[in-house]
Amino acid sequence: SEKDMRVCDPYKYSDSDEIAFTKDPESDKIITTSEGAAFAVNQVVVDLIGGADACDAEELARVVDGVIVGYIPSINSYLFEVPSKTEIELRAIIERLEKDMKVERAFPNYL
Repeated sequence: SEKDMRVCDPYKYSDSDEIAFTKDPESDKIITTSEGAAFAVNQVVVDLIGGADACDAEELARVVDGVIVGYIPSINSYLFEVPSKTEIELRAIIERLEKDMKVERAFPNYL
């Protein structure tokens, strides 16, 4: 199958279902909207559907020129660092990710 052909460890981030990791946003990348919501302009939280694995996450990150900087195994949620510099660019990346069938939802990394 196509999934078996990938040179990727689907369990790369799952040494234990309890281990989560995340990268704190850099202070100069935090923006606050007029409504008072604060988030990292270069990070997006990506919740994947059940059955999607680390290989799927890496593929999605690559599509938006991002890297995985966080993972919460219990909810199959990844944190991507992406090259966006504005809220508009971040929203465009989120829109692109949400078009993928493996993505349950994607949203800014609110603080």
